[in-house]
Amino acid sequence: MDGTTQEAESSDVQAAWILGKIVAAERGTCLLNIRPQRQIGYRVGEPLETRAIDVIKFEVQELGNDHMITDVAKALKCAADLLSIERELESRFGTDAIGMWLCDNGEWAKKRYGPGDLFKIEIPMDAVIGSDLGEDGQFWIWKKQPVTSEFIQED
Repeated sequence: MDGTTQEAESSDVQAAWILGKIVAAERGTCLLNIRPQRQIGYRVGEPLETRAIDVIKFEVQELGNDHMITDVAKALKCAADLLSIERELESRFGTDAIGMWLCDNGEWAKKRYGPGDLFKIEIPMDAVIGSDLGEDGQFWIWKKQPVTSEFIQED
């Protein structure tokens, strides 16, 4: 399979993923268990392997994004408080679970997060979406493992 075929298949998977999200949103259904065969996310700035609980605490305590508590608790099916979320993260993903905000495509990442280096990130298949803000991105959580990323050269 050549690079063009792989890129076309990846685009098809991404298009199906986005279409599935739109249909599910229109129906008011949960997206947490709908996954493409290969998950890809985009972000501006090099991917950092930050602990999920640290990202959640920062979002809530520093930025005032209280929705993170209810969003992540719903995704993890646990009580909506930081201690319960931390315990569930440790139980499911280990003490060093990774949390990363990613967008569905590079255009959205650049629009939302401004100029800078754009990276394509491979999301582990067992990752969970802790919070979904549509075009503003999704907060992904997964067990610590090397992050596979690719710098996307701008034209």
